[in-house]
Amino acid sequence: MRLLTHTKKTDPQVRLLLDDLTQTQHDLANAYSNLEYMTDPDLIDYYIYQVKAVQMRHKFLLTKVKQLNL
Repeated sequence: MRLLTHTKKTDPQVRLLLDDLTQTQHDLANAYSNLEYMTDPDLIDYYIYQVKAVQMRHKFLLTKVKQLNL
């Protein structure tokens, strides 16, 4: 993801979008990690929903980045 940090566009909104994308990637990795080691059935359901929510956010942000041709 380092390629996105060296863009010609320095608009604060673009920077915020790229920061959100990076944070979302970290959140997704954490959600997968939490799900992998969970044994409680209720918490497994929680982490499944969390993974799906973060995946949807990641997809949304990637679409926005592609629209800006970054």
